[in-house]
Amino acid sequence: VDLYGKSKLKAEELLLKMANDNFVISIVRTPVVYGEGVKANIYKLVKLIDKFPIIPLGQIANVRGMVYIKNLILLINNVIKHNNTGIFLVSESANISTSNLVSEIAKNFDSRKFVVPLVFKKGLKKISFSIYIKLLSSQLIDNSQTQKILNYTQKYSFSQGIKNMIEWYKANK
Repeated sequence: VDLYGKSKLKAEELLLKMANDNFVISIVRTPVVYGEGVKANIYKLVKLIDKFPIIPLGQIANVRGMVYIKNLILLINNVIKHNNTGIFLVSESANISTSNLVSEIAKNFDSRKFVVPLVFKKGLKKISFSIYIKLLSSQLIDNSQTQKILNYTQKYSFSQGIKNMIEWYKANK
């Protein structure tokens, strides 16, 4: 709905028009990507959880599509190997809430972390609507068609991906 999303859709439409027998177009739509070497908002969240013993992001009942970087790489390799064409949605088998994500990250740190309920939702919405949307909105992704077409199942679990990401973070901070 925003300009960024509209520009991505327009680019996809133009690419798909270029497809022919000699030029296969494969579009992989990704949600939030996490894992070793991650940057952007996931990295900021990891740093926040590392820094503070109490994290007020509990009991957020949203669902977010996410994908572990190594699962994404395996999917892209599959698309290339089989010369698949089309639009492929990728995400974990289970959609994750912000609170699940925060709790999973927190449990992988050496020091004890406490995830407590987010109590200032209305205030957050007034202070920063964009942060409010990123933390609290749902973005459900149905990747069942992708799994069916590519005969793809994720190799790494959400827990394993988070564990690998935090181990990398600790070794490189």
